[in-house]
Amino acid sequence: MKKGMIFLMILVIFFSIFSVSAETNKQDIIIETNIKEVYNLGDRIPISLKISSTVDVTSNLKLEMVCDGHKMDLMNMNNFYIPSAERKEITYTLSLDNMQGYTGSCKIKGIYGDDYTTKEFDLTDELKVSVEEISETVKPKKNLIIKGEVLKQNPSSDGFDGFYSIDFNIDSITEKEQGMVENGFFKVNFTIPHGLAAGKYNGNILVFDKDKEGEKANKGETGFEFNVAQIPTNLEIVAEKEVKPGNEIEIKTILHDQTGKNIPKNVTITIRDSSGKIIKMENRQTKESLEIEIPKNEKQGEWNITAISKNMKTQSKLKILKNKETEVRLINKTVLIKNVGNVPYNGTVSVKISNETIDVPTSLGLGENKKYHLSAPEGNYTVEIVADGEKRVTKNIQLTGKAIDVKDSLSGNLISNPIVWGFVIIVLGIVLYIVFKKGYKRSFFGRKIKHKDKNKEKEKKKSKEDKEKKKQDKATEAMNQGILPHYDNKAALSLSIKGNKQDANLICLKINNYDEIKKDPQTVKETFHKIIKTAEHSKAYIYESNGNIFFIFAPEITRTFKNEKTAIQTAKKIEEDLRKHNKHFKQRIDFGLSVNRGEIIVKKEKKEMKFMSVGKLTTSAKKIASMAKGETLLTKEMNEKLGPEIKTEKGEDKENKIEFYRIKEIKDRTHNQKFLQEFVKRYKKDGQEK
Repeated sequence: MKKGMIFLMILVIFFSIFSVSAETNKQDIIIETNIKEVYNLGDRIPISLKISSTVDVTSNLKLEMVCDGHKMDLMNMNNFYIPSAERKEITYTLSLDNMQGYTGSCKIKGIYGDDYTTKEFDLTDELKVSVEEISETVKPKKNLIIKGEVLKQNPSSDGFDGFYSIDFNIDSITEKEQGMVENGFFKVNFTIPHGLAAGKYNGNILVFDKDKEGEKANKGETGFEFNVAQIPTNLEIVAEKEVKPGNEIEIKTILHDQTGKNIPKNVTITIRDSSGKIIKMENRQTKESLEIEIPKNEKQGEWNITAISKNMKTQSKLKILKNKETEVRLINKTVLIKNVGNVPYNGTVSVKISNETIDVPTSLGLGENKKYHLSAPEGNYTVEIVADGEKRVTKNIQLTGKAIDVKDSLSGNLISNPIVWGFVIIVLGIVLYIVFKKGYKRSFFGRKIKHKDKNKEKEKKKSKEDKEKKKQDKATEAMNQGILPHYDNKAALSLSIKGNKQDANLICLKINNYDEIKKDPQTVKETFHKIIKTAEHSKAYIYESNGNIFFIFAPEITRTFKNEKTAIQTAKKIEEDLRKHNKHFKQRIDFGLSVNRGEIIVKKEKKEMKFMSVGKLTTSAKKIASMAKGETLLTKEMNEKLGPEIKTEKGEDKENKIEFYRIKEIKDRTHNQKFLQEFVKRYKKDGQEK
C-alpha cells in the first residue's frame, strides 16, 4: 500500500515538471498581412509579425523570402526578447524593387526560435496592355489617335506609371513614337506622313517601367491595326499641248492620290473652242480615253479643256496649229483643187503631162476651190499632180486638144467652148424678145405673172396660218392632257448651249403614279396650281419630263447666289400641299421630293429659260426623289452647303450606294414662318380674284 502511494506521488511530480517544461517552451509567431496572390516588380508588401510566448523567451527573429529556390534575407534580429504572457508586433515593408531574378512562385517565411510561419504569392514582371480607342481610318497629314490602358497583375495595386514605345512596322517611319503612361493610361497622337500609301497597317505598343538602376522592370505589349485613306491630291489632264487640224487628239485624266497613284473616279470633261463654245462634254472614268477629231479647217486658236471630279477642278490649254492644206482630185480632164486648211492658200500646183510640167499658181480663200482643164494632142497620157512638194495624183487619161496646156475652167475653157456660146446666144435672144415685144405678150409676162405671184403668196400665208393653228391646237390639247396648269416660268432642256455656267439649286418632284393621274387630271389641277404659284413666287423656273417636275433656282434669274434655303422651304411647302391633297381627295398623288445642288449652264431667251445640266445633277436628283416616300430628301451636296442652318438625319440606299439626308428641323423658324405666311396670303388673294 505504501509502495503504491509513493509511485503515485512520483507520477504526479513527473507530470508537473513536464507541464512546466511544456509551458516554458510555448511560443508563437504569426504573419497577419493580407498578402495577394500576385505582385509586380516594384510593388510594396506591408508585413506585420506578431510574436507571443507563455514564458520569457530570448531567441533570434528572422524574416526571409524564397522564390523558386532563390533565398533572400529580409530581416534578422538576434536575441529578440519576449517576456512571458506578452505579445509583440513587428512591422516591415517589403519592397519588390530590383528583383528581376526572383520572378516566379515566392514564399515569405517568419522564424522565431523553433517556430515559423509562411505566406505564398507570385512575383511577375508582366503587364496587361489594351487599346481602348483607335482611329481606324486616318488621312495622310492627319493625326492617328490611340488610347490605351495598362494594368498590373494585382488589380488592387496602385495605377501604373511608366513609358510606352510604338513601332509602326512601316519602312517610311524609322523612329519609334514614345511617351508616358500615367496612372495606367496612355494616349498616342501621331501624325501620319504625307506620302504614306493607302492601305491597312499594323503596329506594336511596348509598355514598361524602370527600376532604380534604370533597367526595364515590368513590361507588356499589344498589337493594333489602322487604315490609311486614299485621298485625292491633284487632278491632271493628260493630252497634247498642240495639235494640227486633221488629227485626232486623245484626252485622259488622272486623279492622283498621296503617292501619285490613280484613283478611279468619274470625271466630267468639257472642251471649249477659242470662242467659248462647248465642243464636247462627256463623263469618263479616270485613265479612260476621250478621243476627239480636229477638222482640217478648224481655225487657229486656243481651246480650253476643263476636268471636274467632285471638289477638284483643273484646266489645260490645247493650241490649234496652222494648217495649210489642199485637196487635189483629177476627174476626167478636170483638175479640182480645194482649200481644206484653216488659212488662205497661196502656192503652186505642178501638173506633169507626159514629160512636160506646167506650174499653176493657185490662190484660194478658206473653203474655196478652183477647176483647171487639161488639154493635149489627142492621145493617152500619164498625168502627175504635185502640190506642196507632195505627189497627189498619178493617173492615165485620154486627152484632146492642140497642145499640152492647163487652163482655168472659168476662163479659157468656157470661152473656147461652142456649147457655152450657144447657150449665151439663146439667153440674149430671150432677153431681147422680152424687152422689145409689146401687146399681149407684155401683158402676159407682166400682169398675169404678177397676179399669179400674189395668189401664191396668199396660199403660202394661209398654209402658214393653218400650220400655226394646228401647232397651237396641239399645244392646247397637250396642256389639257397634262397635270400641270398653265405657267409662265418655263424652262427648256438643251443639249448644247452657250450661256453662263453657275451653281444652281434643283427641286425634283417625282410623281410615281403619273400615268394614272394623267387619265383624270381634274382632281389634281387645283393642287398643282398651288404648287406652280409657290414655285413662281420663289422665282423658280419649271421643267417637266416624264413624271418628273423640276423647279430650278438659278442665280441668273433669282439675282442671288443664296438660294439653298428658299429651295428647301419651297420643297417643304410643296410637300405640305401634296399631303393636304392626299388627306382630302380620293385620287391620291404618290410622290417623292429631292433637293439637289450642282452646276448648270443657263441662257435666258424671252420668257423661256434654256439650261443644260453639268455632270449628274438631274440624274442624282431623280434617283433621290424616287427613294423618297411622300417626303423631302436632300443630296449630300445640299446638306453640306446648308450646314448648321438645318438639322438632318443621314440615310443610305446600300444596294445602290446612294447617300441622302432627311430634314429634321429648319432652324430659322421665324423666317420659315414668314415664308409660309406670304404664300397663304397670296393663295387667299388668288382665290378672291377668281
